[in-house]
Amino acid sequence: MFKSLRQGSKSIVLTFMFGLISLSFVFAFGSGADGCRSVDPSQRTATYAVLMNGKDRITLGDYSEKRKDIMLRSRGKRLGENQLNTAVINSLINDYIFINYAKSINLTVSDKERDSYIENVEYFQTDGKFDFNKYKGIIQNYYNTTLIQHERNMKKALLVDKVQKLLTSTITASEKEIWDIFSKYNKSATISYIKISPTVVVAPEELTKFLAEKDAEIKKYYDDHKDSYTHGLQAKASHILIKVSKDGKNDAEAKKKIEDIKKELDGGADFATLAKKYSEGPSKSKGGDLGYFGKGRMVKEFDAKVFSMKVGEISSPVKTSFGYHLIKLVDLKKAGVDSYDSVKLQIAEKLLKKSKEKEAVTTLEKDLKVKYGEVKNLEELKAMYPNTEIKESKIFSYTTYISGIGSSEELKNDTFKTAKDNMLPKVYKVGNSFVVAKVKEIELPSKDEFNKQKEQLKNALIQQEKNLFLQSWITEQRNKMKIEVDPTYITKEEKK
Repeated sequence: MFKSLRQGSKSIVLTFMFGLISLSFVFAFGSGADGCRSVDPSQRTATYAVLMNGKDRITLGDYSEKRKDIMLRSRGKRLGENQLNTAVINSLINDYIFINYAKSINLTVSDKERDSYIENVEYFQTDGKFDFNKYKGIIQNYYNTTLIQHERNMKKALLVDKVQKLLTSTITASEKEIWDIFSKYNKSATISYIKISPTVVVAPEELTKFLAEKDAEIKKYYDDHKDSYTHGLQAKASHILIKVSKDGKNDAEAKKKIEDIKKELDGGADFATLAKKYSEGPSKSKGGDLGYFGKGRMVKEFDAKVFSMKVGEISSPVKTSFGYHLIKLVDLKKAGVDSYDSVKLQIAEKLLKKSKEKEAVTTLEKDLKVKYGEVKNLEELKAMYPNTEIKESKIFSYTTYISGIGSSEELKNDTFKTAKDNMLPKVYKVGNSFVVAKVKEIELPSKDEFNKQKEQLKNALIQQEKNLFLQSWITEQRNKMKIEVDPTYITKEEKK
């Protein structure tokens, strides 16, 4: 029974957890949709919204009432005019099909059934009893229609509901089906893995050649992305950082060290050389170079100091939450748009690197798949790629990211199908990197927790499967029918 649900995407399963599908909004619709066509504009009578099977008319009045109903039910959601029109037309067609089916099997809704439903609507009641005046006021003022029209609409809605319940009355869920879904989304796991990324190096001669041959392509990129090269005041700075521990116990020691470095700089030492020697920040290998950055990008104390300095100036020690810094202001770039000439080398390198990276990814994937078929464990694979390391993920579930890897539905699916201590069956592409992995731990959810949620999950699963069945059924019925939509109500492509 739940084969379609289990084979569907994750998003389908999550739907029942966060809200059930409304059939009024399910079906994409346009003039070329299956089973539908527009009438010839020259033959347009303008007396109906939709003509069903060449004889039954869905009137303009029906359209107006359905539009009001959907607008009321979608309050809080922004529906564009085309989206609203599509929902109205589809809901009207679907209602027609359900009601027509009801007629074919002599299924009806009596006035008594309708009245009983209305009288039991809570917001039509006062102190638990039906209040006619309250009911009348809500229908006229909130629903903006007459009592006669509302009760006619209600009778149709109840008949549609009755047909849907009849069509789906045999759908149920077994204990195993419920457990399979519950287990899938509540298992947790850890894996050992190697993540391998392609190495891309752009040689100077390659860049020179690319610049000469691809100037038009580079210029086009610049013109298409000019916003990226529009900026406020920017500073280019370098720094030397001596860290202070979170408990602050080494504060005095760090301060003394930064002051001694400042003395060396005052004595004429090269800033970049000392940064490579002493700095404890990630920019150490680049001589402390932080590149260009705008106001507000750095921590408050650092930011305030940088934008108060003169180009070429080296600051006194500056204390931030990271520790003590010495800052050198290398350049100030005024607000404006970078010229093409000033950034074309940067763009060229970016485009060339992207092109080479694509080739490198393809080459690495082929190589890795061959080698993966030759190894029995991660250690053997690591020996083939000496610059890699075996890492361990944090605990993850089907609905969470995998630390150090990111999001890979295929990898997660295979993880939960693989026994502990076994290698996953293939190489997984995540972004421009590749992952090979081994299951370290698998933890099943508790039966006690399952029993607590079982009934709620069962109801949600059944309702979801009912919705999927009704979607399939209504699509099948529509495809058998001749549906003509007046051109006025055919959704046009929205202007961008």
